[in-house]
Amino acid sequence: MILSPNRAHFGGSCAGTPRELFVAFFGIIAQTLREIVGADWSDEIDAAWRTLLGDIDSLVAAQ
Repeated sequence: MILSPNRAHFGGSCAGTPRELFVAFFGIIAQTLREIVGADWSDEIDAAWRTLLGDIDSLVAAQ
């Protein structure tokens, strides 16, 4: 979805979705998963999500 050549999937003007919303969306997904996983949420999982969110943020900023 994010790397789709069809920019409408990435919050292009036809979708009317601000690009920054994608960063917030994936942050909410991470928070939700953290709550569901509970005590099994590890530092390794947290680091992987932080890396992913940073990558998404960079990708959005480059658009």
